[in-house]
Amino acid sequence: MLKEKNHMICGTAHRTVMYINLATDPPTERIATPRYALTAAEYLAYDLGCHVLVILTDMTAYGEAVREISSAMGKYPAAKGIRGTCTRTLRVFTSRPVL
Repeated sequence: MLKEKNHMICGTAHRTVMYINLATDPPTERIATPRYALTAAEYLAYDLGCHVLVILTDMTAYGEAVREISSAMGKYPAAKGIRGTCTRTLRVFTSRPVL
């Protein structure tokens, strides 16, 4: 409620897009939400010419969701550190082209 009031006072509510995801949400939602946010940001930046700031916080929840899905598929954790699939999917977020 307080955040909504601050956005209304500052006049930023009509220019704000938020994708909110909690650590308690299902793993598929925790994996999909950052991808949805980046897709929307790319659309706003490239197609509509808007200035965009994307803030992805707590990527630990994303990594845990990847681990949960990998475990459900019968893939075992890596001997050292994080599975290759997790680092490969995290690389998607850091290697997006910037114009």
